[in-house]
Amino acid sequence: MKFNLSKGTTGSEPTYYLSVDDTTEGPYTIDEVIKNAKVGDLVWSEGIGKWTNIENVREFQGHFKKQSSMKNKRTILFTTILVGIVVASVGAFFAFKSYCFRAVEGELYVAIHKLKMREFPDTESQEIGMFPFGTRLQIVDNNPVVDHKQRVWHKVEAIGDFGWYNSTTGWMVLKSVNVSWVLEDQDLRKVSDFIGNEEAQKKLGSKIRKALLRYFARNSSLAPDWKVYLTADHVEDVLAIWLDLNLSAKDGNEKQQYSYAVIIQNKKEGTKKLVIFSFNERQEGMVEFELDCNEAFGLSKLERNKRLGIGQYPDFSISDSEGLIVSTTGLRKLIYNDGETGVKSIDIYE
Repeated sequence: MKFNLSKGTTGSEPTYYLSVDDTTEGPYTIDEVIKNAKVGDLVWSEGIGKWTNIENVREFQGHFKKQSSMKNKRTILFTTILVGIVVASVGAFFAFKSYCFRAVEGELYVAIHKLKMREFPDTESQEIGMFPFGTRLQIVDNNPVVDHKQRVWHKVEAIGDFGWYNSTTGWMVLKSVNVSWVLEDQDLRKVSDFIGNEEAQKKLGSKIRKALLRYFARNSSLAPDWKVYLTADHVEDVLAIWLDLNLSAKDGNEKQQYSYAVIIQNKKEGTKKLVIFSFNERQEGMVEFELDCNEAFGLSKLERNKRLGIGQYPDFSISDSEGLIVSTTGLRKLIYNDGETGVKSIDIYE
């Protein structure tokens, strides 16, 4: 240890030495030590007998512990302020996020697989984007435009990744003839409950979704386990099919509507049910036929005036409508409209 003994003391006052950066300084009086030392320095005197941290020497404790305490207080204050700033920032972020994603009055949700937005209420105008099922919308202009095909256009705002903060505004068809392409929150949740897979999400159109929504509402005991599962395009045994059973009316555009046959399933219990819907002029779905068919695995059509060609009725054909063939384990079922008593079902044994 190097020594720097540049000072002397007078009288009988105690003499102290300081160790600063591996160098000994002194001798110092008490006042000089207080003036030159800092917290953490070592001090020595004959009375102390060894090098000791200055905060632990009795004659210096009052001054240097106070200094240490003040330093700690400053540290605590700084930490408190920093924590306060962080907490306030986090609180502000979540408050801002909550505001951006706030519920708005009259909020609607896209009810089909994807809904297109355009710059103007015209199918030839610039496309702005495609918005998937469940996208939140709000109408920003209560002056709808109805085109020649009875499509009702509204100017809407669609929520973005950062909520309403980065929303997109444009024109969308929210209703076609009498079928709405949007739903309120409660109905959207019900639709989500009966959609069983991604193919069903893609392929179920607005008209059949509305029909299924009414069907499940009237048969509340089916929810939430019974669902619609559809197959990919390349799969031969489909689980839903449009066909002409001569049961549906023409729509508001005088276009003939078909019937919709679909197998709904409860996979927990391994049960299935065939449901056939027809549609009135308002495009509202009505149940024409139901059948428990736990062994069913596919649907197909018997075309008008075509021979059945299988089973005990090979020459059977239908002239006024198409027929539905339900493939099951062990046999097939033919479902058709006989034109007099309505929908019938016969078993076909191969």
